[in-house]
Amino acid sequence: MTTKVISNKPIWVNSFDFSASLHEVAISYAADEKECTTLADGTHIFKNGLKSAGMAMNGYWDETTTNPVDSQNFTKTGANSVCTFAAETGAEGEIAYFMNALQNQYSLTGAVGEMFAFTVDANAAGSLVRGTIELKQAALAATGNSTGRQLGALSATQTMWAAIHCTAIGAGAQTFDAIVQSDDNGSFTSATSRIVFTQLTAIGSELKSVVGAVTDDYWRVNYTITGATPAFTVVVVLGILNT
Repeated sequence: MTTKVISNKPIWVNSFDFSASLHEVAISYAADEKECTTLADGTHIFKNGLKSAGMAMNGYWDETTTNPVDSQNFTKTGANSVCTFAAETGAEGEIAYFMNALQNQYSLTGAVGEMFAFTVDANAAGSLVRGTIELKQAALAATGNSTGRQLGALSATQTMWAAIHCTAIGAGAQTFDAIVQSDDNGSFTSATSRIVFTQLTAIGSELKSVVGAVTDDYWRVNYTITGATPAFTVVVVLGILNT
C-alpha cells in the first residue's frame, strides 16, 4: 500500500486552479441505506438508496488578476461548477475525482491577527466520477493527441464521462477543439470520436459523456489548435461510471 501526504494537489473548479489558495479540501461520497425488514426477518435488512456527493474547500482569501479567488467563489455561489480533484500530483495517468456540483455556500471568516479565510461548500448536481487525468499540459501550441490509455470498454450500463478545464490561453485569436476518441488498439489505427467538447476560444470548462455499449477499450484526447501564437493550459479527465 502506498500512502500519500497532501501536498501539491491541483483542484480545478471551472477555469481556475484553486490549489495555490487552499489549505484543506474534502470530498464526500455516500449511499443512503433504506430498511426493508419484514416480519419474516430475524435481523434488520437494508437496501441501497440514492447516492450523494459533495465537496468543501477551505483556503485563504485573495483577489488579484492572476489569482481571482474571491470573484470566482462569489459569482459561482448558487450555480453549477465543473470540479476536479487530483488524488496525487495532477500528472497525466494519475487518479482524479470529478463532478458537476452546485456551490451552495461561500463563507468568509477572520479574526484580528489571523489570516482572512474562506470556505466553499457544494453538493453534486450529478454523479461523482473516479477517473484518470488523460491530458494536462501548459501552453499547448500545436495539434496533437494525448497518450492513449486502456481505460476499459463500456457495457450497456456504463457511461464514459469527460471533464475539460482550460485555465489559461495566450494572446490573440486562437481555438482549441478537443475530441475524446476510442479504439480497440493502443496505436489508434481506427479511432472513433465519442465525445466532442465545445470549441474553446477563451478559458472555460465543460462536462460531457457518452453512454455504452462501446467495445473499444483504449481512450485518448485528440486536439486541434489554430492561431498565430496559441498557448492553451488544459486539463482533461476521463472516467467510467456505472449508470
